[in-house]
Amino acid sequence: MNHCVSLVFLVLTFVFCIVSYAGAKGDLGWSRGAAKFSYEEQIGGTTTVKREFDVDINYGLLKEKGTNKWTVTYLTGPSAGQSSSETQDVETEYNNSDDCTASYCDDCAKAGDTVVSFITFAIIAVIVCAIFTFMRSNNVNSGENSGCKKFITFGSSVTAGIFLLIAWSTWIGGCEEKIKNHLTDNDALNDAWKEYADTIAPSVGFAMAFLGMVSCFIVALNECCISHSKDTADTTAAVAVP
Repeated sequence: MNHCVSLVFLVLTFVFCIVSYAGAKGDLGWSRGAAKFSYEEQIGGTTTVKREFDVDINYGLLKEKGTNKWTVTYLTGPSAGQSSSETQDVETEYNNSDDCTASYCDDCAKAGDTVVSFITFAIIAVIVCAIFTFMRSNNVNSGENSGCKKFITFGSSVTAGIFLLIAWSTWIGGCEEKIKNHLTDNDALNDAWKEYADTIAPSVGFAMAFLGMVSCFIVALNECCISHSKDTADTTAAVAVP
């Protein structure tokens, strides 16, 4: 492996980070939940209704976005046999207290801001690593083996990987788990909502951050293993002379 391999992985990491930014407003979720479920509920002495839900929501870094469709069918009572349906477009910002009233809103707002910050730090580290990797690649034939440049490429790539590790782990523990807890521990919600909670899992934004982290660690390993030997350079030059 050589410096070109490192540069390719650095470009991939940069792309992964940019794509993960698209998950800020829920267009591309960091977590996603999708499920169809139903339950029966008695709302009066003689009235029983069946509630059917079809929920599909992307949870982004700053807001959640998706659809919530439900149908209410009267099974018994004066309106037995009648039903009504409605579709709600969900687009809720976590830090808007008037809009987002769930118990996880504040936690997700803080986690999202933290993730955005660390992705930004990771991009800066990747750019620094790319610059010094390119400088090292220009020194291959000279045999120069600057320990400082090697340390910076290795250190910046590891740093970027750690930043991305912090980003996706913060999201999982700071927001996704809070959403699941809200749905499973909320006494105001029917137990059927647990079926939806069980479907909530990391999505594309999370995957981009994870892949970016792996790419950074590959670059670090590659750069650590590359040494520019003056003897090798002289030998290569001698072989090239007829």
